[in-house]
Amino acid sequence: MCQYLKFMKGRLSLPLVGAPLFIISNPDLVIAQCKAGVVGSFPALNARPAEVLDEWLTRINEEVGCL
Repeated sequence: MCQYLKFMKGRLSLPLVGAPLFIISNPDLVIAQCKAGVVGSFPALNARPAEVLDEWLTRINEEVGCL
């Protein structure tokens, strides 16, 4: 098993990925999904303008980066 799968195996409550919903998905939803034990996601296009994407990723990492 690769290192990433070993890492994720112990951190997921369920083997689920939160669907990346266009316009609706945002950092708050992703953070809540991750804290609930599933993989949170969002389409990169939801972060507009493009510069916002880095801010979103930083915020998510600060909230759940060490879960």
